[in-house]
Order: sequence, then structure tokens, then C-alpha cells
Amino acid sequence: MRLINDFFNIEKCEGNTTEITCDILLNANHFIYQAHFPENPITPGVCIVQIAQEIMENHTGKTLMLSVLNNIKFMQVLQPTVTPGVQYRICSSTTDSGDIKIKVSVSNGNTIYSKFTATYTPV
Repeated sequence: MRLINDFFNIEKCEGNTTEITCDILLNANHFIYQAHFPENPITPGVCIVQIAQEIMENHTGKTLMLSVLNNIKFMQVLQPTVTPGVQYRICSSTTDSGDIKIKVSVSNGNTIYSKFTATYTPV
């Protein structure tokens, strides 16, 4: 399921071949939040990771498949009703085999919500 332009929207995205910074806006009215959780919506970790993948797919113009997820840390609860806008900072590199490795930080100001590294295979 694609989340872009439904669960989240990209407000601004800047970058080059190795570093991307995207400001996104979460949709607190999305049906996912009705299940996670109706009275206290919290962004699911899997959605935080999926957003990074979709940002990378937009940036590279390639469809990507997650092959490795490492060192995932959730430091703060991301509530779209409290903090609807966050910034994804993604550093990337391409391996000799063509896989894309990324290092991600999700934050708003000085508050870091999540950090992780992942490897994607173009499909």
C-alpha cells in the first residue's frame, strides 16, 4: 500500500545523489490512525519506515524492495495531532551490486523520533 499523497504529503524535498532532506505532513485523519489508536493516534513504526522508502523511490525513480532493516530506534512517540510535520534526513549510497543503503533520521526541531538504517534492492 502506497502512503504518499494519502497518509503523508511531501511539503518540501531537497537533496542530491547522497543526501535528501524532506519535510512531510502526516494526515491525522487517515484510516490507519483510527486503528492505531482512535483516541490517541500514534504513527506506526512500519509507516515511519515505509515513508523513507517512498521518499527514496521518488528520489531515484526506481521501485525498491526492503531487504535489510538495521539499528531501528524509536526515541519518541510520533503523534500526528501533536506534531503533524516532521523532517526526514536520508543519507544514501549505492553498493557494487546496485543495492541502495540509507541512514535515516526523523525529527522535528531538536526532537528525534526515529533513526534507522536500511538496504533496498531495486526491482
